[in-house]
Amino acid sequence: RTIPSDEAIAEALVEYFVENGMDEVQILHVNDAYGSAYAQVVLLKGLARGVSITPFGFSDSGKDIRSVVEIMANTGLRITVAVAFESHFETIIKAAEANGLVSPTSLFIWSDGISGSTLEGGLAPRGWLRTLSRGSLGERSSILFDAGGLAPRGWLRTLSRGSLGERSSILFDAMRALNNSRLRSYFERMPEGLIYPTPLFTEEDNVDDISTYSFDAVAAVGLAACELRAQGKNASGAALYNTMVGLRFTGTSGTIAFNANGSRDFNTGGYVMENTVIGSDGKVEVVTVGRWLNDDRQWAYSQPIVYADGTTNAPPFVEPVSEDSNHIGFNLRVVGITTYCLNITLAIALIVVVVMHKEKPVIKKSQPFFLIVILVGSIISTQSILLFSVLDDKGYDREQQSETVYRVPDLDWACQSLPYTLNLGFTLSLGGLLAKVERIHLLFNSKLTGQTSAVRVVDMLPMLGGLIAFELCVLLAWQFTDPLRYERKVIDRNSRDQDE
Repeated sequence: RTIPSDEAIAEALVEYFVENGMDEVQILHVNDAYGSAYAQVVLLKGLARGVSITPFGFSDSGKDIRSVVEIMANTGLRITVAVAFESHFETIIKAAEANGLVSPTSLFIWSDGISGSTLEGGLAPRGWLRTLSRGSLGERSSILFDAGGLAPRGWLRTLSRGSLGERSSILFDAMRALNNSRLRSYFERMPEGLIYPTPLFTEEDNVDDISTYSFDAVAAVGLAACELRAQGKNASGAALYNTMVGLRFTGTSGTIAFNANGSRDFNTGGYVMENTVIGSDGKVEVVTVGRWLNDDRQWAYSQPIVYADGTTNAPPFVEPVSEDSNHIGFNLRVVGITTYCLNITLAIALIVVVVMHKEKPVIKKSQPFFLIVILVGSIISTQSILLFSVLDDKGYDREQQSETVYRVPDLDWACQSLPYTLNLGFTLSLGGLLAKVERIHLLFNSKLTGQTSAVRVVDMLPMLGGLIAFELCVLLAWQFTDPLRYERKVIDRNSRDQDE
């Protein structure tokens, strides 16, 4: 077998998941030898790399496909690998669209069971990915790109390819050139006098994707036969097989080597990643964005991938969580802000009145200084309304403290300021009242004892200052020993254990 195995494609596919932080992926596969084996090898490769792969199998029944896709939509996963055939394609697409699996934040990756003409025929939504096993025909091939439909923006295609070049003409020219380095290994190992046709292919021939692998397979048989002939042995079936398993040569699809089972060594497959987008002229453009490096076991990107949303950012692997932050309702906030404005306006207006009419008997006897102190305390206390309305709804960073508690450090100031505004404001207002009462008490006592003395405002300041100093000591001790922090506690979760 010269076509790269599913194991080879699975490793490259899982590496793409790892590079883009896709920790969970679901795979939709047809329940047959092809689909089940493909899903199994992707699952095992994912397990080895820490990527959770959830398989969903379906039969050929359209009803079963729709039922399975509906179940997949409820998982919340947004990255879907589809291992299916063209007969399943339209049903899968329609079911995916009906269940919300097609969006700018989702990504479909199609196996080589779906041809390029099907994907580019206008049915597929934008932003889907395709993984194909191919030869080295290059970027333009009639079987893949002659379809008349417009390919949606953001499709990504991972292809298995050889290394002859990027255009089909390079492949054809290489096959016609008898001194080409990629074919020389064939000719040098063939017996003298062997007659072969030239050119082997022409540009007019309709060579499809499988031709390069077929060519290499026939060449492998021929080279094995040459080895046996050189050794004077008969080219029996068992002898040919055993000889081919030990071959290693450069073919039209790259280096050819086989494992003990006769399948192509997955370390010898060549792969490219191609991004299908819609150009400025509205036509399909297929751009090579990366190549799989077998030696390094990683993708080498030549340019960023454009996804379904038009950006180069890979979509999240899970559906974005719709979080109910349980914030104060809008109506209640309006009431709070309205009350705040009324309090501040009234307090300031009363301060102005007291200052302007402080010499009038009524206000003068009410001790204007302490009236202003009471009003200032009211203004400070009213600031608490604003602090209570501070919300973590503007993208502030969260630090997880436990399974259910998240801290928002950028808003700690709101929590820590609240005790100061409440307590200091209350202390000023209450202290002003106590000072007024104490001043009246001293005046009455002086009358009862027959003493005549004036109780000045400055005489009351030590008491007022003492109350504020005591309050500050308590608040500062609290601040330095166990300060308040802005924390959010999870009270409920959805089916994917995400915060509600």
